[in-house]
Amino acid sequence: MRVLNKQEYKLFQELVKLNQFNLKLVLSKYLRSIYKEVIETPDYLCAKGDIPIALVAHMDTVFNSPPKNIFYDREKNVIWSPEGLGADDRAGVYAVWQILRSGARPHIIFTTDEESGGFGATALIQDFIEPFAPMKYIIQLDRRGANDCVFYDCITKGFEKYINSFGFTTAWGTFSDISIICPGWDIAGVNLSVGYVNEHSISECLYISHLFNTIEQVKIMLNKSNELKKYFKYEGNISSYNFWNNFYASPDEEDIIYSYPSFDLNYDFPSFGKYICNKCKKSFFNTDIFVVKGKNKSKLFYCINCIGDPHIAWCNKCGNPVKFDSPLDDEELEKFICEDCLANDNSFKA
Repeated sequence: MRVLNKQEYKLFQELVKLNQFNLKLVLSKYLRSIYKEVIETPDYLCAKGDIPIALVAHMDTVFNSPPKNIFYDREKNVIWSPEGLGADDRAGVYAVWQILRSGARPHIIFTTDEESGGFGATALIQDFIEPFAPMKYIIQLDRRGANDCVFYDCITKGFEKYINSFGFTTAWGTFSDISIICPGWDIAGVNLSVGYVNEHSISECLYISHLFNTIEQVKIMLNKSNELKKYFKYEGNISSYNFWNNFYASPDEEDIIYSYPSFDLNYDFPSFGKYICNKCKKSFFNTDIFVVKGKNKSKLFYCINCIGDPHIAWCNKCGNPVKFDSPLDDEELEKFICEDCLANDNSFKA
């Protein structure tokens, strides 16, 4: 299990605790220290690299203020904050930083105000009607979960299959910066999971193993960029959600059934009501509750204060919490794979 060392944890804390304005100052200084050409406006930061793939992350979060208290459970390999972590999308920013520390130099795009409607991305394509550098495709690091890849309206032939070959599974999403940038620049793009769940709530948490898995896969994708003879041209799907034509349009029912991600306990929250924590018996709204799998696939509710119960183990593949009668020991926790993952993945079968 890949955990954060002290230096990595300190870096993540520093990135999360900055507001958007100050984060942009830090990222600008960092990019200028390793790139020869950096483009900066009040709306975005870009750097021209020597790998023809662009990495995108946004610098804002949905929270009015950065968190002051951040907690890291090394046994579960999970980070959270009672004030709202903001891993959407500080996890993406951190991923880009780690990729750059490895020596790779792709093109970089950091945008502002994605959570407010993609104003930074809109300003970028208004300033550059064509890409500021040659790009074969674009990767946004701003998706929840473990191994999702989201293409939005992009249906470029062969692109989905190519991204799936790196271990990602196609899922459905509504909007991110590449919903604006890719059709604007006529280049295919994908949004990849960076490990956070329960985004936009104070129950948001970040699974470090999933974050580093994506980081390593993106490094491989960057290394293989020279194998692509040409770039992936953007081809839009006019029958599904289209940001340009109708921001509030819904995808066709058939599209949802085909591409919507499989049921996940962390995401399957009821949309309203109050819930009682299984341990402390206090009442909480759905945004403050974790859903834990109990016996016979029952659902148990745990608040942020009780989710660290030693009887709860986190699957090292899907990241979902499971309740046990007795706590698992350290060796069992490190190797724990839930029954659903064992049943659905042949690689775990004897």
